[in-house]
Amino acid sequence: MRAKVVEPEAFRRDRAVAHQQAFAEALKNPGRNYLIGMGMVVASAVSFYVTFGYTVTYAKEVLRLPLMQSFLVQMVAAIVMVIVVPFAGAVSDRYPRKPLLLASLFGYFVLLYPLYSWVVFEPSIGKLLVCQVVIGVFSAFFLGVYCTTLVELFPIRVRSTSLSIVNNVAVLIFGGFAQFFVTWLIALTGSPLAPIFYVMIGVGLGFIAVIAMRPEPRGIGMESSDRGVVDRAAEQAS
Repeated sequence: MRAKVVEPEAFRRDRAVAHQQAFAEALKNPGRNYLIGMGMVVASAVSFYVTFGYTVTYAKEVLRLPLMQSFLVQMVAAIVMVIVVPFAGAVSDRYPRKPLLLASLFGYFVLLYPLYSWVVFEPSIGKLLVCQVVIGVFSAFFLGVYCTTLVELFPIRVRSTSLSIVNNVAVLIFGGFAQFFVTWLIALTGSPLAPIFYVMIGVGLGFIAVIAMRPEPRGIGMESSDRGVVDRAAEQAS
């Protein structure tokens, strides 16, 4: 119902001005935070679009595994991720997020090549299942922590605008063109492991971005006025 209500002309003009001001103010934020945010989004994008989104096609066309069973492997991996993500989020509420991000990305990066080499050497559904579940655990742990970390990089008043810039640029390049890049890499190198190198580049960029984060206490990205809002809300809730 609210979406169909016609707003007064004065309100629409004020809102348009506010949006323009928010965009201009968002661009005044330190470029460092944008780069850090994009690095983390790149790690997330390559995971979604290649490690999981491309796996069924990869299993069928490159590994020559049955299509239906490959879908079932992905379903099991997705179920594991659904379980791990909220657990990772709960852990990140109790412990510093930067070490958790570094640990998950490091494990992800280190295990990618040996696991997929093991699968490619003698492909089977069982090996693919083990590979996807293990990688899914590390990826899900990263996702459960990074979402909040990414949001807190930016002040509340320009948060939506800043996140839109960071997410759209990184996903457009590393996610939208992911299957084009991996298909091109396979054709160029002739190696069935070529997509893994693409994922390793993305995860590596995410790892570097997390290293570049300043170690800050809880409330990162909040200004003093923002903390006041949160404190008042907490008092009302109690």
